[in-house]
Amino acid sequence: CRCTGYKSIERAVQRIAEELPKENYGLEMLIREGYLPSYFSTMPEKLQAINKPPEASQAGQFPVFLGGGTDLLVQAPEKVAHSPVQPVSELPAL
Repeated sequence: CRCTGYKSIERAVQRIAEELPKENYGLEMLIREGYLPSYFSTMPEKLQAINKPPEASQAGQFPVFLGGGTDLLVQAPEKVAHSPVQPVSELPAL
């Protein structure tokens, strides 16, 4: 992601990769060692709960899902301006 400075993210991942034991990097190990929060173990169920098609608006348009939105608003301002928008932060399942 350009907005968060992806180079610093790359460096952080490189440091973590160097610190990790040379064993299987399974989800359980990453949670146990504190690299991922424990709620990641239930992520498949959380994703399944939101894996339903969006409902069309009365005008027949499907919502544009907006999470952050910087790139979407820059790359497709006309589409966003003329479409229903669903901020992902307002989805109860998230």
